[in-house]
Amino acid sequence: MNLSTKAIVINRIRYKDNGFIVRLFTENKGLLSFIIRNVNRKKNKLSALYQPLTILSIQCHIKESATLHHIKEARVEDPLNNIHQNPVKIGVSMFIAEILHKTLHEEEPNHGLFHFLLYALHWLEFSDNQANFPIAFLVNLSTYYGFPPQLREKDSLLFFDLREGVFRADKPLNHSEFLSEEKSRYLHLFLGSNFDESKSIQMTHELRTDMLQQMINYFQIHSDRLRNVQSHLILQETFNAY
Repeated sequence: MNLSTKAIVINRIRYKDNGFIVRLFTENKGLLSFIIRNVNRKKNKLSALYQPLTILSIQCHIKESATLHHIKEARVEDPLNNIHQNPVKIGVSMFIAEILHKTLHEEEPNHGLFHFLLYALHWLEFSDNQANFPIAFLVNLSTYYGFPPQLREKDSLLFFDLREGVFRADKPLNHSEFLSEEKSRYLHLFLGSNFDESKSIQMTHELRTDMLQQMINYFQIHSDRLRNVQSHLILQETFNAY
């Protein structure tokens, strides 16, 4: 079948000597993989076109029984120049791309998730302060993945249980995977906040670094696909440098 849709580039890998395979999260068909041939002829153009997190408009041919499909035409739908040029935003985008590459497996349309990612990318493109964005992104993404932090009772804010995904009034007795009272309060501030609101949350660099690591831990507990995350280490170095 022929398909015309918006798509977000998730990642690409080399294929033989003159091609690569690109994974796109499409608005109308979910996650799809495409084979791109003859890369050497238009290397610079294709490298920019299929750079991770690029928002595309594509026309393609889909075979229901195939795992690799073919793109007839592709163009950049929304140029995100700052994300690919600003040093800090490059670091943030590398982190987001790695998280999506390792966790995204939507093989059916998910319009809510797709439009959340569009919103997140556009916010990152035009933002002037990205320090809290990685934490806010993971907190919001967990909702679309089906394991959002939950508040059972209004007064159960003391400790967040990473394993159970809930706030509770006391420490869990059978495991040590929970946030301290301080970190639990900060996580609650991120819940229900959009990116503009979360930008205003005041945190020390050390606390922010640990909160991001704890959210990665949370994802690793609830998604067995997320292993060996490395880009957040580069991200912290980037924040320190700029």
